[in-house]
Amino acid sequence: MIIFQLNSDSMDFNTFFYLANFVGIISFALSGVFKGIKHDHDLYGVTFLAIVTSVGGGVMRDVILNKIPSALINPHDIYLAIATALITYIPYFIFKPKFDENVVKTAIMFVLVFDAVGLSLFVSIGANIALQNNLNTIGIIIMSTITSVGGGIIRDLLANETPFILKEDIYAILCVIAGFLYKYMIVDLKISEIKTTIIIFFVVLIIRLIVINKKLSLPK
Repeated sequence: MIIFQLNSDSMDFNTFFYLANFVGIISFALSGVFKGIKHDHDLYGVTFLAIVTSVGGGVMRDVILNKIPSALINPHDIYLAIATALITYIPYFIFKPKFDENVVKTAIMFVLVFDAVGLSLFVSIGANIALQNNLNTIGIIIMSTITSVGGGIIRDLLANETPFILKEDIYAILCVIAGFLYKYMIVDLKISEIKTTIIIFFVVLIIRLIVINKKLSLPK
């Protein structure tokens, strides 16, 4: 069993953890919004996709950990996702007649970019929660992966698409590597949680954006 203890600057890390989750929720919510725009969904459909994308992975993780999902206990993440959807979709709806067919292509790119940001943040959040629950290396990898890709899988299934994780690029592999690195850097190298999260965020984000730009994928 892994004994995980926050260091002396735990309060600073808690603030950092909250901010990382805040940005991650917005990023995943935006990817849900643009997925809805891609399929020409209405306001409810877009908002629902924003919610499930941003909190779906966390809900799946908490259920597996035999806990009441944090999104249901403290629904501020859901409120943030709803606010993000409304702020993004309403201007689009108002000016929609002025858009041409390129808006769908733009929406697809925004889905990928914001999904990359959310993935890069949530993979560390999931790994951190797994550490707090004293999971082993495999458990940490699984929890970090579920937290970061679970919402996107639900989003794509609701949009009647094959999830990104199964077809389009090197997606889940990044989560596996990042989950392992988080455990190794925190437990074995004794690097602080904030530094570890920042390093993993930029490494995963840069690789993910390169994969998107080069349209790389695993062998088929």
